[in-house]
Amino acid sequence: MISARQAMALSFTSQYLVLLVNIGSTIVIARLLTPEEVGIYSIGAAFVALGQVLRDFGSGQYIIQEKSLTPDRIRAAFTVTLGFGWITALIVLLLAPIAARFYGQPGVEDVLHLLALNFALLPFGSITMAYLQRDMAFHKTVTISFTGTLLGAITAIGCAYNGLSYMSMAWGALAGTSGTVVMAALFRPKVLPVLPGLRQLRHVLKFSGQMSASTILAQVGKSAPELIIGKLQGAAGVGLYSRGRGIIDLFQMLVLRGLNPVLMPLFARQDRAGKALGPPYLYGISCITALAWGFYAGLGALAPEFVVVVFGDHWAPAVPLVEIWCGAAVISLSVQTAGNVLIATGNISALLRRQVLMLPVGIILVLIGANISLEALAWLGLLSSSLWVALLLPKTMSVARFSLRDYLRAILPSAPPALATLATAYATKYWLKQVVGVGDVTVLAVATVVGALTWLLVLYAIRHPLTQEVDRAVRMLIGRLRRRNNDKSVEKDSDTDHDDPHA
Repeated sequence: MISARQAMALSFTSQYLVLLVNIGSTIVIARLLTPEEVGIYSIGAAFVALGQVLRDFGSGQYIIQEKSLTPDRIRAAFTVTLGFGWITALIVLLLAPIAARFYGQPGVEDVLHLLALNFALLPFGSITMAYLQRDMAFHKTVTISFTGTLLGAITAIGCAYNGLSYMSMAWGALAGTSGTVVMAALFRPKVLPVLPGLRQLRHVLKFSGQMSASTILAQVGKSAPELIIGKLQGAAGVGLYSRGRGIIDLFQMLVLRGLNPVLMPLFARQDRAGKALGPPYLYGISCITALAWGFYAGLGALAPEFVVVVFGDHWAPAVPLVEIWCGAAVISLSVQTAGNVLIATGNISALLRRQVLMLPVGIILVLIGANISLEALAWLGLLSSSLWVALLLPKTMSVARFSLRDYLRAILPSAPPALATLATAYATKYWLKQVVGVGDVTVLAVATVVGALTWLLVLYAIRHPLTQEVDRAVRMLIGRLRRRNNDKSVEKDSDTDHDDPHA
């Protein structure tokens, strides 16, 4: 079995390849489509995001965490995935005309009709992906995910260029799903049963029911703003909100999506061994906050330049949202991976209760904010993040067995590098604009580099734990380069000896 760091390296490789394609396609599509066109698709995608949670009913997480995974249990998990996937597809088809009339956007119906096909296809690849993740076979999941993403991006850009408007992204999503399913079939392990089954169905549903309920609540809370804004602020408002959230979610795509597939299996293994989860969780949250707080400090300072340079002038109204949400992200990420701790230790019900408490509060805050303005909604989102931390942290401390003092000692060292990054980025931006008089592209490039270097210098100056991981990564890279150079030297000497007539 590969080590945790090797698994994370492969997982990060997958996420960065996918992110690279997604960022590139997002930038191109943002310049080909208007905020209203993106908003129409975003309304449909918000409905589909809710269905994404229901379509496998937690069977993927069941495959990953189940201690005794038998063929009958795999067949039962496939049955659950297949049944809920097709039911979800039917529900989306039935809701499509209702949603279109509710929002006064006929295009929403067309988007939902096409996206409903995803739910019919996804079950045929999801069990394979979960099983490969359980085995930490990330070299295979990298290929599968990247192929599907690349196919989806090429399709979406091609359709947008040829004038298919908001339907471009829907066709891209369907193409990406199709590519993922085909690649999953090629990499399917021979031990996986082909047909679904009913034996052990109750055993699967016992876990997946709670897991799915938890995920559904999380997704409802995430999708509710776009659905509410679509009614109160119109498609353009949804487009601005969606683009702003997409920028904020960059850290999720850059870092957390690479960590999350590995963390739950690791926490579960630690818990089965009877070891406290406090030390690995605190070490992880210390490293995550160092990265996250520095990232959002720089993004908050350079939000106006980033939005205009990357997406264009017509997306400038999203800048205040990004600036406020950077603060909300700093708060919410201070309990990142806490959910993995609760799930891995069998405390799903505890997570579910907190989500049940938080969901109505979050929706009420969204309704209040959306009736005022998008900026007011962003400020109330910061409040919502604070309430979530207050709910989740005490239970995580109890389960993982660490104190508030331990927690503060883990995260507070991440503040100095972030504050230094914020101050340096603002100062550099002011000097370049007011004194030198350069444009946004130069400001963004120079201030980003200066801010990143400042963050790294302060990180090493205070000897933050993250520097250990940076040093280890550098040593591994240097070692690989030396081995590659040595291999080339050996090959060159071998070729020389072979060509020597006197040899």
